[in-house]
Amino acid sequence: MIHGANMENMGEAGSPEQARAGVHAHRAAGQVSEHAMTSASRLSGRRRSIALAVVAVAMVLDLIDMTIINVAVPTLQGRFGASDTEVQWMVAGYSTIFSLLLITGGRLGDIYGYKRAFVIGVVGFTLTSLLCGLAQTPGQLVLARLLQGGHGGDHAPPGHVADPDHVRPA
Repeated sequence: MIHGANMENMGEAGSPEQARAGVHAHRAAGQVSEHAMTSASRLSGRRRSIALAVVAVAMVLDLIDMTIINVAVPTLQGRFGASDTEVQWMVAGYSTIFSLLLITGGRLGDIYGYKRAFVIGVVGFTLTSLLCGLAQTPGQLVLARLLQGGHGGDHAPPGHVADPDHVRPA
């Protein structure tokens, strides 16, 4: 299957590229693909709730991570000796990279599947969060925050798209 397009749809479209374009046009128009509807309806109520909880936690972590560094600024300047410029990079760098990669994250979800893109983004976000915690210098923390913002931007769009599909009524 190509993002909800089955083999019959490919024959009608003419080529896999045309089939993909048709599926993307339906998504752009706000219509949920048949594949998403059938995969969501196969989930039990409990599994839908778990999927919703996982997506919600990931979205909340993105929001918390965007602002939590502001609380740590005095510690960063005191213990790490971070300059005002480095602190600005820590704060604004995450948000900037996050924002820049939102579109890329959505496109990766279109190409590789929303679940796969979401899982890869969450794993990357978790690993880069660990890097932030292990940073020994302001420069290391700036780099880790930039990487973390990138992974946050990668998993946010697939998470937003996956959410409605998993909580549809049976």
